[in-house]
Amino acid sequence: MNHGAIFHRLEHYLALHPEPQVKSLFAATAILDFATALVSVFEPLYLYSLGYSVPQIILFFGFSYLVQFFIMPLGGRICRRGGYEHTLLYSSPFLVLYYLFFYAMKFDHAFLFAALIVGAIYRTLYWLSHHSVFASWSHRESSSREFSNLWALGTLAASLGPVFGGAVIEWVGYPTLFVVAVLIILVANLPLLRLPDCYVPQPLPYWKTFRRLLEKKERRRVLAFFGVGERIAFIAVWPLFVVSILQDTMAFGALISLSLLVTTAATLYIGRVCDTGGRKLALRGGTLLIAGSYFFRAIVTGGFGAFLSDAWYRIALRGTSIPLNAMMYDDLRGGEPVERVLLYETASAIGRFFFAVIAAAVFWLWPNAWSAIFIMAALFSLLYALMEDKRGDDSC
Repeated sequence: MNHGAIFHRLEHYLALHPEPQVKSLFAATAILDFATALVSVFEPLYLYSLGYSVPQIILFFGFSYLVQFFIMPLGGRICRRGGYEHTLLYSSPFLVLYYLFFYAMKFDHAFLFAALIVGAIYRTLYWLSHHSVFASWSHRESSSREFSNLWALGTLAASLGPVFGGAVIEWVGYPTLFVVAVLIILVANLPLLRLPDCYVPQPLPYWKTFRRLLEKKERRRVLAFFGVGERIAFIAVWPLFVVSILQDTMAFGALISLSLLVTTAATLYIGRVCDTGGRKLALRGGTLLIAGSYFFRAIVTGGFGAFLSDAWYRIALRGTSIPLNAMMYDDLRGGEPVERVLLYETASAIGRFFFAVIAAAVFWLWPNAWSAIFIMAALFSLLYALMEDKRGDDSC
């Protein structure tokens, strides 16, 4: 195969000419995804090792998203006044504090509440600015491929994180893991220094965001992102369930790393499908696959089943998230990005909070109710299919 044919085939799956701003976002995201992958899958396990119960761990994440829900409009003001790119940089110190407070819980459980709050601030600033930068600089005709490339690169980098993080925990413990993650987070800021700033210094009334959630014309979009609440089962419940099967932190990290690696190639293919006319089909198919993966988790009993279920979910999540976010970015380009991002992020945050409260209540009433939580997550995930395509067609 000659070079021209190879290049032509690569164009099917890769966005080969993104804007410099998107390239910088790619680099920063890959480094940050590796840093967070070192720690994120082990956060519930660390809390469990400190003596917190499963319902308490679920509520920790749930209430952090409730805080995020209420501070989102304030984050929108910062993003508008400080600029999208600067706000990305502002988010990093809060992620560093989050991991430092996480480690400090070992000495004083009061740091749990500090971690809950700074985690909410970090996610607010990061995702508002991240989505705004991408919507402002990505190419409309290849937005799905650019987004899938961003996720594939991040997934590839993140695939190294869990196995490395699990090894660090086994050999030297959680404190070293937190220190390593903090240092890499600081490195992730370097590509962002190249970004030119973009901002819209307009007022943003606090209550306007919440009123918009209740508007009839936004109902389907709000419900679709309310379905993101299912990810509480993925980030808070699933790690505890898998380790209860494997009884080995390092084996758990290796399982997640292998699952992430398998997901990378699928991510590129899904982006290609969405940019060539299959966006609605990918969303509906991915939604059903996510629900199926949760029903399968309800009967998992061994390590191979856990790997298969995890890989199944991650691929299905890409199949849903890429078209879902492509539709969102089309919407963001239709107006000022920050206001539209607020709609989606607040719907997502309140969905996660409600899921966490219900899941915690189920666990308090029926200990070891893993299967019930996974079935509930499957039902939540079906809401993704309600997302409206603003363009009204089946192409990107």
